[in-house]
Amino acid sequence: MGHYKHIYFYIFFYLVLSVCPAQAAEREIVVDQMLDAFEDDSTTAETVMPDSEYSTVLNAQKVEPFKTPDQAVLKEALHSLDIKGLPLRNVFNEISQKAGLTLVASEQAQGVLTLSVEDISVAELLSVLAHVYGFAFDRQGDVIAFMTPADYQVRMGKEFQKGQTAAIVKIEQADLAGMEILARALKTETGRIFIDYKNRQIVVLDAAASVGAIKSLMKERDVIVTTKTIALVNVTIGELKGEVEKLIHPGLGKVEFNESEQSITVTDQPETVVSIVQFIQSQDQKIEVVLEGKIVRIMLNEEHADGVDWEAILSDYQQVELNGTGEESSNSHQIQFGMLSEEDFDVLLEALDTVGDVEDLMPIEIKAVSGQEQTFIIDTNNPFSSLMLPEKDFQLDPQGFKLNTQFMAQVVPLEKNISMRFLFQLFWMGGNVGDSGAVVIRAHEPVMFQVKSDMHLVFGGLLKRQTVSRTRKVPLLGDLPVLGGAFRRDRVHSDNAEYIIFLKPKIEKSGSAK
Repeated sequence: MGHYKHIYFYIFFYLVLSVCPAQAAEREIVVDQMLDAFEDDSTTAETVMPDSEYSTVLNAQKVEPFKTPDQAVLKEALHSLDIKGLPLRNVFNEISQKAGLTLVASEQAQGVLTLSVEDISVAELLSVLAHVYGFAFDRQGDVIAFMTPADYQVRMGKEFQKGQTAAIVKIEQADLAGMEILARALKTETGRIFIDYKNRQIVVLDAAASVGAIKSLMKERDVIVTTKTIALVNVTIGELKGEVEKLIHPGLGKVEFNESEQSITVTDQPETVVSIVQFIQSQDQKIEVVLEGKIVRIMLNEEHADGVDWEAILSDYQQVELNGTGEESSNSHQIQFGMLSEEDFDVLLEALDTVGDVEDLMPIEIKAVSGQEQTFIIDTNNPFSSLMLPEKDFQLDPQGFKLNTQFMAQVVPLEKNISMRFLFQLFWMGGNVGDSGAVVIRAHEPVMFQVKSDMHLVFGGLLKRQTVSRTRKVPLLGDLPVLGGAFRRDRVHSDNAEYIIFLKPKIEKSGSAK
C-alpha cells in the first residue's frame, strides 16, 4: 500500500502543478521522481496476466496475439478506435478514458494520429504508437509512463521491445483486400495485422524483419491498376489460359476467364495490362495453314518395280488401303504416308535416283484456315488447278491421277502443333473403261496427322502399273514377210511409275481479331 500512496501523491502533486504554467520546472522534477518510484518498486507492483487473457482475437482466423515480453501485459481491449488528425496527447487521453488507465506522457511523445481499427488491445496500440512515433513506455499498475527509448534503456537496463517494431502503411492505389492477404502471408505466427478500412491503412506489429518485408512489398504493390476485357475470336480460352496466368503480377493482378462468352478480363498495372492484351491479340488471329510442296513421278527400274520402301524411310509411318468403287485396276489401292525432318528430306531427294528416273511434275500450294474444312483437287493433267503455281515450271501427265481431297487443319498457336485430317478420293487417269488403267474411284477413312511446322509430309505408294511391249529387229531383214520373224524379238515388260506428293506445312496469321 505504501507504494501506491507514493504514486497517488505524485499524481496529485503533478496535477496541481499542471494548472500552474509557471511551475514547469517543478513538473519535470515530479515526473522524474514518479519514474524513479516506478523503477524502484517494479518487482512488487507488476502484475503479469496469463496469455489466455491477453487480448481480444482479431478475426475468425484466431490469430495468436502479439506478445511484448519486455513489458507488463496490458489486456484491456479497445473495441473500437476511430481517430482522425488527433495529437498523441489527446489520443492518450482517449485511451485513458476507454481503458480506465492513467497515461503520463513526456514531451517526446509528439505526433498526430489518424487511425480507425477494432478489437485492438491497449498493449498492441501503445506498442504500435511507440514504434511509429519513436518513444518507449513502462507500466506500473494502472499508470503508464512514456519516455525516450534511451531513457527506457537506462532505467530498465534493457532495450525497449527488442527485435520488435511496427508500421502504419497507407495504401493509396492497390486493392486493400489483396494487400491484406499479402501482409498476413508475410507476418510471423505471433505478429498482428489490423486493417483500417476507413483510411485505407494496414497496421503491422511484428518482428522487425517481417515488418520490413511487409512495408517493402506494400510499397512495391501499391500502384494504379486497370481492367480490360478481351473477347476471343479465333482461339479458345484453353489455348491461352496457362500463358496469360504467367503474365499476371502475383498478389497484385488478377485474371478472370469467362468460358461461356470466351472472354478474358485482366486487372493489373496499366503497362502489364497493355502487354497482356497485345499478347492475346497476337495469338487470337485468323490462322492459316499453308502446305507447300510438289508432285514427283519416278519411272521405276526393274529392281524397284514395286515402288519405294516407305515403311523403312518415314517416321510415324501409316498405310491406308483404298476401298474401290467401279472397275478394278492393277494400279495401287493404297496410300503410304508419314513424316520426315528437313535433314532427312534432303537426303531422300538425293536417294530417289537409285530407285528410278525422277521427274518433278509440278509444284503445289494449299491454303486453309485453321478449324475450317475445305476441298481441293490435285490433278496431274490440270494446269489451271488453283493449287498450281503458274509462275513455276510444271509438266502435265494425262496418264497420272486426280486426287479429290477434303482437308481440315487445327492449329494450337502456342505449341505450333498442327492437327491435320485428309480424306481422299483417287482417280487413275488413262485407258478405256473396263480396261486395265481405266478410271477407278477410291475412298477411305481419313488420314490423321499431328505434325510440327518444320516437318515434311510424304504421301507415297501411288503406283501406276502398265505393261509395255517393245520389238527389236534387224534393219530391213526384220521387216521381211515370213522370214522376218527370225530377225525380230518381241519383248513385254512392266513400265511402272510411282507418284509422290511432298507437302511442308507452314503457319501464317492473316490479321488480328477486333
